[in-house]
Amino acid sequence: MDIIIENIKKEVQSNNLNPEVDESIADKDCYISSFLYGLVEYLQKTDITSLQEIEQLQQIFNEDLIQKLIEKRIIPKNSVGISLEAITHKVKHLFQKYISKKVSENLSTIQKELLLIVKNLFILCDSAKREIAKLFFNSLHNGLKILVYGYSMEVIYSLIYARMKGKSFTVYIAKSSSDDGSEKIVEILKKNDIDCKLISYNSISIYLPRIDFILTGAEAICENGGIINKVGTHITSICGKQYKKPFYVLVSSLKFLKMYVFESKNLDLLNERYSKTDDGKVDFTPPEFITLFFTDKGIFLPNAICDEIIQLFYNLK
Repeated sequence: MDIIIENIKKEVQSNNLNPEVDESIADKDCYISSFLYGLVEYLQKTDITSLQEIEQLQQIFNEDLIQKLIEKRIIPKNSVGISLEAITHKVKHLFQKYISKKVSENLSTIQKELLLIVKNLFILCDSAKREIAKLFFNSLHNGLKILVYGYSMEVIYSLIYARMKGKSFTVYIAKSSSDDGSEKIVEILKKNDIDCKLISYNSISIYLPRIDFILTGAEAICENGGIINKVGTHITSICGKQYKKPFYVLVSSLKFLKMYVFESKNLDLLNERYSKTDDGKVDFTPPEFITLFFTDKGIFLPNAICDEIIQLFYNLK
């Protein structure tokens, strides 16, 4: 594990990321890409000489790895850890799925395939945003008023893509705390000629009657079709349902998480691991409050996203 951690640390430093800075919430995608590229570097430089080493490698990919990165101050103690935990679940599963089929092949071939798996996930980290943006673009028309909650590069990229393609709309960004990234969203959108306004989270009920839909990202999608995201997302979705406003989630398939969240203790555990303050906590939005998911795998209803995640993690064929 120590060698993997050192590789990830090197990538984080090469991207000039500082986990001690509160605004690091705006660098979530950079931490994710650094994490994946660190794994690529490790697999490229390390010779696997036995099946036992492969088994040991698989066991590394769990929440303990993320906790070590936080303890060593390589990544920040915020919600990016939840997304990384989802990625470790996916890496471990894909390794297991491949190895269970190809255990009779030589170790060199297996190592090359494991490297390819991680490389493809690294590529997906960037390409997913483009695929989501293309799907979301087809749902837009001119003159829309959109409420955005939470910092999400999938959301930001999709809005910029739509504006570049000629769509005209107004975005209201709800600010809930000083370090939630909302001011950064406004800065980015204005630079890209998007009409936007920063509003107080406490005032969203004033704006909801005039908006067309609510837009958010997610730190993870759970097996039961709900999302884990910045605290306040659940309340926002409830308000949206009360006003009969669609609630859209733009999220990469990298964030499919092998977890059910039915009890508050599950969220308490995640918040204990990955938040320093109340403002940094996450909540769970049940699937009944979500209208559609826009992902790099396609557009899904909440019950269909459940099937997609189950297919990923439980179908070993």
